[in-house]
Amino acid sequence: MKLRHAVMGAVVALALAGCERRADDGVSGLDPKQREFLDKANIQVADVERVGRGCVGPGNASRPGSDFSQAERLEILSCINREAVRLMTPRLPIQIDSVTSLTAVVASGPLLTYHSRVAIDASQVTPAQMQLVHQAARANACGQPAMRQALSLGGSYAYVWTDRNGRSLPPLRIDSC
Repeated sequence: MKLRHAVMGAVVALALAGCERRADDGVSGLDPKQREFLDKANIQVADVERVGRGCVGPGNASRPGSDFSQAERLEILSCINREAVRLMTPRLPIQIDSVTSLTAVVASGPLLTYHSRVAIDASQVTPAQMQLVHQAARANACGQPAMRQALSLGGSYAYVWTDRNGRSLPPLRIDSC
């Protein structure tokens, strides 16, 4: 996969980001969930493309990710994460589904952490239910080509949930699929 596509996908994969994809928008690999998220976040494809150009550089956009050293890949992922946070933060909170609102996104180098509030009471969530939530989040991340590519390049995703009363639910970190 060319790094340009991985970069663009990684930005939108932030469980994230931009307008509805059109056949001529130049962004490949966006699935319906990513496009829906971009619509909700009101992030434009042009914003995503600028992040790609800024983090990778025009001369490197068509190189495969394997041509970069691990340090270069991590720096590119860190740049993408910083820019994704910059693009998303003014648009938060974003209602993801009927019970989940994305409230913050934090970049820590190649780790991108999503903070969400869920309209439930943490005391009523069983360990088995939380395990299902973790499995679904992992399946979602690993099922999206762009997120899987970011993970394969050394990126990580973390999910932090709080209930409607501000109490924490068990977090999840994904470092590989």
